[in-house]
Amino acid sequence: ALLLVADGANSRLCRCLGVELTEKLYDQHAVVANVATSLPHGGCAFERFTDEGPLAMLPLPAAAGAEHRCALVWTLPPERAASMRDCSEQAFLAQLQRAFGYRLGRLRAVSARHSYPLALTRAREQVRQGIVVMGNAAHALHPVAGQGYNLALRDIAGLATVLAQGLQAGDALGELSSLRRYQNHQHADQARTIGFSDRVPELFMHADPLLGVGRDIALAGLDLLPAAKREFVRHAAGVAALKEHPYG
Repeated sequence: ALLLVADGANSRLCRCLGVELTEKLYDQHAVVANVATSLPHGGCAFERFTDEGPLAMLPLPAAAGAEHRCALVWTLPPERAASMRDCSEQAFLAQLQRAFGYRLGRLRAVSARHSYPLALTRAREQVRQGIVVMGNAAHALHPVAGQGYNLALRDIAGLATVLAQGLQAGDALGELSSLRRYQNHQHADQARTIGFSDRVPELFMHADPLLGVGRDIALAGLDLLPAAKREFVRHAAGVAALKEHPYG
């Protein structure tokens, strides 16, 4: 038998199983909502790196009364996040339009807004005999560039391959040796992705003007150097990690 523990960050199942979690709090909150736009997203996700933190607009299917919709994840300092969560819809849309720009045209409406504190949470154990901790239960990351979702998909692909190989070799489902092989092979990808998602937010959490200038130059450089921008996108999307995947 094999139990997959995938009940999200601060996993209740992990606590029941005695799997310890580590947590690093960021001095940032995420404001989340659905936003109706005047232009179609074309199935593309958008992310702006602002002075306060990343702002992501993720494509959603059409809904009644909102042909063009996106899911918003807006990273802000705690006080500002509370202000944006509680202000009027008109004031919120004006501030969001100013921060995001007009790539999706006019921002027409916003759903109920919620906010939550951001943290990096990791399980100290990911495998035991017959047990695998996965997804946000294993590693809940800062939402920058959607790294947590991409990493979870690669973990799933890796586990599926290892399980198939184990069954072909006659191993029982959930055999610890197979699960350890999965964990060992995913370790480098997880460490690299977690490190990236942990370091990038720190660029927006310091008031040091020199750091701010360096950050702005680096972000501007990505626009001026298409090759560097493509390489950044490859790593952010996990394409590079897939090509390095040990399972073939």
